[in-house]
Amino acid sequence: MDLQMPEMDGYTASEELRKSGYKVPILALTASVMLDVGDRVFKSGMNDFITKPFDPDDLFNKIKTHIEIKEASENQVS
Repeated sequence: MDLQMPEMDGYTASEELRKSGYKVPILALTASVMLDVGDRVFKSGMNDFITKPFDPDDLFNKIKTHIEIKEASENQVS
């Protein structure tokens, strides 16, 4: 999720997705290194964030980690 989109920022978009029941992990992509960005990311319902410029391997590993966490939690409920 890009945090700085023209119509709706990523925080608001994520909040709306979560309100509608969207369960897929959301990762923020940001150029900001401000400390409060992480807090806002998690408060808006996103699962993690990565800063630009980023290493594609780091992005892949974060995506993989959050998919595995989601799958593990779904398997506990079943």
